[in-house]
Amino acid sequence: TMTATVVKTDNPCNSGQSGAITISNPQPASGVTFQFSVNGGTTWQSGSVFQNLATGAYVVKMRNAAITSCEVTLGQYDIAQPTPLTAVVSIGAIQCSNSGDGRILFLSPSGGSGSYEFSINHGTTWTLNPDFPNLTTGSYNILMRDAANPSCTRLLVPNFQLTAPNALSFSISSGSVNGCADNGTITFFNTFGGTGGFQYSIDGGQTWAGNPLFDNLPAGNYVAQIRDANRPQCRSGFNTAFLQPGTPLNAAVRATNVTGCNNS
Repeated sequence: TMTATVVKTDNPCNSGQSGAITISNPQPASGVTFQFSVNGGTTWQSGSVFQNLATGAYVVKMRNAAITSCEVTLGQYDIAQPTPLTAVVSIGAIQCSNSGDGRILFLSPSGGSGSYEFSINHGTTWTLNPDFPNLTTGSYNILMRDAANPSCTRLLVPNFQLTAPNALSFSISSGSVNGCADNGTITFFNTFGGTGGFQYSIDGGQTWAGNPLFDNLPAGNYVAQIRDANRPQCRSGFNTAFLQPGTPLNAAVRATNVTGCNNS
């Protein structure tokens, strides 16, 4: 009777082809040369190790190489695989043009062995931490891998372009005070950048308004700035304006002495 020991090795990666079947200790141990098959006898080989096998069912047989009709089935062996690696990728946008507060976060990872590593630079570096904060603009290749089987990787998001809003900018025009009234003006125009909605300040960002026109202003120095109405933390640089005072009123006074009977 021909017998042997069969050991199968499952695929460590989903859809991998690194499974194996090893046949050892064939009997009788002497006087017989054996051949082996893992596909039910369709093909045969003298080697007893079958490598690079995909997931699936394999019918293992052995036979006497000299009497090929003398064969025995050793059993069916199923090479398994883990479930696919997967995760939800949450991407947080950069809020301001130069804030560097983008974020990539891996949520609900699953599959494989159950332990994971993560990368956002196409696998150059890996970390157990699924949270990548403080990101600047650029291209990110977002991957995960099985920490127990590092060769098992999955590209979740290829070449994601993390962008930032355009820088905030603006121009101002000013109208000087006329006369002695508080009638100066400052007007914002050519506003650009951010998410497209703006608020305006003429006191260096202490108070804000939605109207780009500031009127009834007294003479003095003003510090103009805009911010993103949807992201108030995003502010522009400053422009300064000086409203000239109006021309002061001048008059010449001449006195005339009274002459006559009563004041003689």
